[in-house]
Amino acid sequence: MSFDPRAVTGIPTEPVGSMPRPSKLQEAYAQYDAGDIGKEDLETLQEAAVKDTIER
Repeated sequence: MSFDPRAVTGIPTEPVGSMPRPSKLQEAYAQYDAGDIGKEDLETLQEAAVKDTIER
């Protein structure tokens, strides 16, 4: 029997699916689009969000 994440979460997913975007990261995207932060700052926040997701 294989693992089906939909049975656990009720959310259709794929092994290569996407990670949730925390509100802090969503705000960073908006700030980047508005020109308030640079690419380096956005990438730092993206990396922090990935690390947080993996550690959970």
